[in-house]
Amino acid sequence: MSGVTNGSVQFSPMKFLYGLYDKYFDKRKKQQKPFKRKWISGTKLEPEDLLENRPYYKYRPREEDDILRNLLLEEKSVLVKGVALAGKTRTVFEVLKSMGSLADVTIPHPDDIDSGDYPFADNYGMNIEVVILDDLDRFVEKSNFEKLLEIIRAKNFIIVATCQTGERFELLDKKLDIETVFAKNIIDIGHFSTDEAQRIAERENITWEDIDFDGTIGSVFLKLHEMQRRYNALIEREQEILRIIKKLHIAGIYEGKHIFAYDWVETVYSKDHPDTGLDWEQVLGPLKSSELVSAPEEKKIHVEEVYLEKIVKLSETTSKLSILKEMSDTFSLNHAVLTGIGDTASSNSLIRIQKAEYAKAAIKAYGEALKLRTLEEFPLDHAKIRKSLGMVYRNLAAVEERKNNLEKAIKAYEEALKVYTLEEFLMDHAMTWNNMGLAYADLAGIEERHKNLETAMKAYEEALKVTTLKEFPIQYAMTRKNLGMAYSSMADLEETKVNLEKATKAYGEALEIFESLKLLHHAKIVDNYLAAIFRELRQED
Repeated sequence: MSGVTNGSVQFSPMKFLYGLYDKYFDKRKKQQKPFKRKWISGTKLEPEDLLENRPYYKYRPREEDDILRNLLLEEKSVLVKGVALAGKTRTVFEVLKSMGSLADVTIPHPDDIDSGDYPFADNYGMNIEVVILDDLDRFVEKSNFEKLLEIIRAKNFIIVATCQTGERFELLDKKLDIETVFAKNIIDIGHFSTDEAQRIAERENITWEDIDFDGTIGSVFLKLHEMQRRYNALIEREQEILRIIKKLHIAGIYEGKHIFAYDWVETVYSKDHPDTGLDWEQVLGPLKSSELVSAPEEKKIHVEEVYLEKIVKLSETTSKLSILKEMSDTFSLNHAVLTGIGDTASSNSLIRIQKAEYAKAAIKAYGEALKLRTLEEFPLDHAKIRKSLGMVYRNLAAVEERKNNLEKAIKAYEEALKVYTLEEFLMDHAMTWNNMGLAYADLAGIEERHKNLETAMKAYEEALKVTTLKEFPIQYAMTRKNLGMAYSSMADLEETKVNLEKATKAYGEALEIFESLKLLHHAKIVDNYLAAIFRELRQED
């Protein structure tokens, strides 16, 4: 087994030059693609900022609006959830717009966080500073989301997020400690009655027979019944394009609000039709006329998510897992797409019955991406993929080959630390060490308990060199809690009283921070740990 790395790498002139180029290119990419909006006043919010191509209808205020507005005035982060088309994003838009100059807003997209560094502007004004994370479940699938979240917390920004109920919320619950971020501030957008929906349709001159009403405001305006008829009227080739786009969507291969690049569609199409090119001029006209798609940017196509989910049909035998595997093979020469597929498969391994199969699909995609992004040529991309590999191997270890997969996770983290040095990548360095500590703590439950617990403690201490109380209090407290657990486990092996006292100190620091930040769920857990230790110490005395 590998043991703890020292986080350094032997100097190589060629690698040094590649590293400088990688950093330069990454910086240029961030400059060219900043967050869509940075700190604009709520008064200047426009519908396209959040709603983009969605229908913009006359808004009907709801009681949820007042709840959201009051929570924001109390400077509390909020999660707005509901079924598809419930009007979650519209509610957020209307509330922030109504708050006017009281709130300043920035709107990142999931694609923005792939860069690994985030152009948040510090806002020193008197306004409430809000970061909108629309479709939060898409953000948490990104491998750098944890780092983004820590930066938002460190700057004391308010988060307003949206998420669909059902499987999307289940994924969110697995990937994110929801209570830590939002406490109890979760607003569930309710349904409309049929009578109310009919009144809205009449007011907006929408024929009720064209509506496939499902209890949501969005179903009134998107006219799903009519759109299904238009889909059925398309010829086979045009329907095939939409089926390809649906596969891309399932695999997480899209930008922002469901925008798909032409070349992605062409790559999948050419695999099934190697001797036939795709003539966009011929297919795009009928697709746009059907209003199922739009072309908001050059060589990119937009499709409403609800159309892909409810109208475009795949074969009944086509599973999400098979689509991920198919896309991984199809895009075997595209490292960015492969990484995205790996992230999607890794996330699904947390909520699907076929946990191991999804984890292995993620490992395969990440492995192919690593072939294209070597340590020597692309150190930042390489390290990011290695960190993601470590996480998925640790998840896989929970269901099979525990020792083998934990060792693979540790090896992946060691490789990432060759790039994520203390001097250059403080947060990535700390987070990777903390994950390394968790993997060694897991391994201690299988073999060499004393040795692996010691190594886990050293890893947590390395993380704490960076994760300072002042800059990142939540991450600091979490690592202190992990350290306390390691000392508590070590107390079963030796120097019981000494190690229990060390555990008490670590837990005590974590508890103080959790209580000060009003993270009562975590505070209660740590308090229970402390109570158990105090009982054991009394028995020792």
